[in-house]
Amino acid sequence: MERIRARVLPREGSTPVLLLGAIREYASQETRNPWVVRSRRPFVLEHRSPRAEGVRYELSKDGDAVSLLIAGARARLGLAYAMTMLASARFSEHVGRVELELPTPPAQRRGRR
Repeated sequence: MERIRARVLPREGSTPVLLLGAIREYASQETRNPWVVRSRRPFVLEHRSPRAEGVRYELSKDGDAVSLLIAGARARLGLAYAMTMLASARFSEHVGRVELELPTPPAQRRGRR
């Protein structure tokens, strides 16, 4: 299972709490929304696409940022869905920057190059 970690830093004038609140509100809407809230504590989302089945998106406040953990067999595809959401105009007043930590390739984990 792959795990991708992201730190979402809020834009000046916003806070991690405001960003999480905006994502919670958006994900709670049922009309044409591709996101499903799986749990509130921890705050976990899933995407409705069959291609993203089994991928979890866990969001939490992490100091001055929002931590996003994308986990599942298709986490890299899940990253595309998460970035599409974060880059949308809906969150433009909240999202300032996203920092990614991608998983180590299998060959490097075994000590090969």
